[in-house]
Amino acid sequence: MKPFPFYNALAHENDPLPDHLLRVAESAEMNALTAGEEIARIAFLSGLVHDIGKATPYFQVDRLKKKKKNPRTAHSECSACIGWRITEVLDLPLWMRLCIFIAVLR
Repeated sequence: MKPFPFYNALAHENDPLPDHLLRVAESAEMNALTAGEEIARIAFLSGLVHDIGKATPYFQVDRLKKKKKNPRTAHSECSACIGWRITEVLDLPLWMRLCIFIAVLR
């Protein structure tokens, strides 16, 4: 299958994926501010990666264009794994990494 550029990916019909991820991240952070800075950071990062697995050609073509659901169009597991790697690179504490991984997976 042909590669699909991230900047062209959609989260939903007529909703660019990069815009969607940032919008959800900012909203999650604002909703979590009263819980403290660490929780707000978890919320922001969870929102930022929660649908990043939708950037696959399988999701973009099969799911969005052809309206077909199959195991390759699943995105939460992929998003959670990408989130896990990002939190590793950011060197976050293990408890924060697990929170983000589980939030995105669910």
